[in-house]
Amino acid sequence: MLLSYTVLRVIHEEVGLGVKIFVFYVIFYLFLAGFWSGMLIVFYQTLDEHEPSYKLESSRITGSPGRVTTNMWGCCLGMGYRPHPEDASSDFIWYNHTDTEQVNKWVKRMDKFLKGYSKEGPSTKTCDAGQSETAHKNEACFFDAANIASPCNSQNGYGFSQGKPCIVVKLNRIYGWVPKGYEQDKLPSDMPENIKSNYDPTKVYISCNGSVSLTSPHPTLLQNDGAEEASDRDNMGDIEYLPNQSIASYYFPFQNQKNYMSPLVFIHFLSPVKNQIVQVRCRAWAANIQYNTKDNLGSTQFSLLID
Repeated sequence: MLLSYTVLRVIHEEVGLGVKIFVFYVIFYLFLAGFWSGMLIVFYQTLDEHEPSYKLESSRITGSPGRVTTNMWGCCLGMGYRPHPEDASSDFIWYNHTDTEQVNKWVKRMDKFLKGYSKEGPSTKTCDAGQSETAHKNEACFFDAANIASPCNSQNGYGFSQGKPCIVVKLNRIYGWVPKGYEQDKLPSDMPENIKSNYDPTKVYISCNGSVSLTSPHPTLLQNDGAEEASDRDNMGDIEYLPNQSIASYYFPFQNQKNYMSPLVFIHFLSPVKNQIVQVRCRAWAANIQYNTKDNLGSTQFSLLID
């Protein structure tokens, strides 16, 4: 009898202790949840849903869409191209232009990217070349990608089946950024002559050419005195820019407008050499876009191989 009483007392004490510990942790975690919820509420009161707290010079990207900034989240490229390969880490656009299945894969990727450009939205407006105003905070300019001249449209498969593909080049979105033109007597010495001769400081110009990358994973032979770069330029053949080689300033700034459409330049390869890897670098020209090939500032690069 005495043993049974002792056992019951021990069990009672253990249960009581367990209940106390359980109640303590319930109260403790409720307090933690309440504390962090309160901190989050206070934090979100300092944020704007449509405008970043740090912009342009006060941000990590210092106001240039061509700037590459390395931080704990990686790199932010100021320029990009489409369509992307299936492997996101690759810059290799490779296909057989006589293989319908391969061609359709690239056409579908381009269609998917341009889906948002199919029609004018409620917060967009049609802008024209004579417009001097920049984009409004509540209204952006409509970019009509659906009516780009043939063959750089979906009806013509963006030229992929002809072995003359159209590749889209664009500036990434940076809140509040507006392009700044060069002074006429301070144009960069390496600016293409066709841009210099018709230069308009209210526009951002795009130029593409063959390039060489010392870190390229592709089996190209590097030669001295720019021979490899010259080879890329020859293999690239002639190109045309659609709808033109420049982007008007009225598309800027991006201010998180609903239905905002990043302006695009289609690079139409007219006569690329088949069965040759062509490394192409496209860069943007504006006084407030930094450019450096070593760090990929102010440019984007991709490799093209058409069988």
